[in-house]
Amino acid sequence: MERKPDSAVDWGVMGGPGCFAEVNGIKLHYDVYGDGPPLLLIMGLGTPMWAWEPQVRDLSKDFKTIAFDNRGVGRSPLPAAPFGIDDMAADAVALLDHLGIMKAHVMGASMGGFIAQTIAVKYPERVDRLVLACTAFGGAEQVPAEPWVYQEMVKPRDYSSPEDMQQGAMILFSEKSLAIQFDKLVAWARRQAADPVTPEAVMAHFGACLNFDRSGDVGAIKARTLVIGGDKDILIPPENFRRLAGRIPGAELIVYPDCGHGFTVEVADDVNRDALAFLTAP
Repeated sequence: MERKPDSAVDWGVMGGPGCFAEVNGIKLHYDVYGDGPPLLLIMGLGTPMWAWEPQVRDLSKDFKTIAFDNRGVGRSPLPAAPFGIDDMAADAVALLDHLGIMKAHVMGASMGGFIAQTIAVKYPERVDRLVLACTAFGGAEQVPAEPWVYQEMVKPRDYSSPEDMQQGAMILFSEKSLAIQFDKLVAWARRQAADPVTPEAVMAHFGACLNFDRSGDVGAIKARTLVIGGDKDILIPPENFRRLAGRIPGAELIVYPDCGHGFTVEVADDVNRDALAFLTAP
């Protein structure tokens, strides 16, 4: 089932019924939008595929855009056995196999960037161009977030309280963005809160991220690469973007001013413009 973006599409229901692929013992939930060269979108920790809505809206006009729920989020079940980023990368490659796609552009955000890097390292023949958003190469050289940030991420919240909702949104968005786009960004955070993942899934994703380390082999990535992020990201500090881009041969770097971890929402038009220019450049 492929959907073309037009006035009839309700972007508020992306991540609805969709389709399922049997991959690695999991019924992986996915959907395909638009036509053109394939573009695989991989979202981050505990976040369903609908978080790519601002990108799907524009990029599916030029690309066959594939979004999916990582194992344990959205409509993709959490397996009983422990797993790591390599397993999640294998899920994404198996999804491409299911769709009959031998090579695709790959764009990953946060933990999705860990997965995208792993695909580029372990399955280089499957990646055309690579976009790594608000992510890092992991390991001991990664610059960690402040401890309070992780505490705020797992803190129970009363999302009927505007004050509590704003505090939660500040993990994702910069103070400047919240001041300018408060209603939009808080609504986005509230939507994520209304589509929660289980504590077991969150811990499984955290465990996979803690064990992730591509610091020693990202230099082997052959795909043309763009690294992007916000300069006010408190979840994955922006020094990580610079180190990552510096280690991948020929990688380009764009850091968006006054944006947080959720910069793909805060400045979606800018991100989409730059991603499109990168993906279509000769």
